[in-house]
Amino acid sequence: MPDTTLERLRRFALARSLFAPTSLRRALDKLGFVQADPIRAPARAQDLCLRLRVKVYRAGDLERAYPKLAIEEDFFVNYGFITRSYYDLMHPRPASDRWDAKTRRRARELIARGAVFAAIDADCPGPPGSRPDRHP
Repeated sequence: MPDTTLERLRRFALARSLFAPTSLRRALDKLGFVQADPIRAPARAQDLCLRLRVKVYRAGDLERAYPKLAIEEDFFVNYGFITRSYYDLMHPRPASDRWDAKTRRRARELIARGAVFAAIDADCPGPPGSRPDRHP
């Protein structure tokens, strides 16, 4: 077994977390998971994490690019954004559980219109505030 020293562990961690600024997609692929935090004190966790790792990153860029990136929102240790490759490992599903072309097309339409929560409310009615995922 190779000699595992504190210095080697430091080099390993630095090589995989602190890297030259790159594109948002490449940074996410390299990190695999970025913790998300909606509280801006001093800033949201995802913006702090990506600020030094992505060229010309501005607060909110991750959320703005989300529909075009191959990432998911999920819980790993904390809530955050995770690449699909890790997501698939954490949530293996048989191919039959995947969305068909019609469902994917409908989801893209809803996201493009910003109508995701309206569609959820239409499909799952209930009194306001009855579900934690309900947004005003």
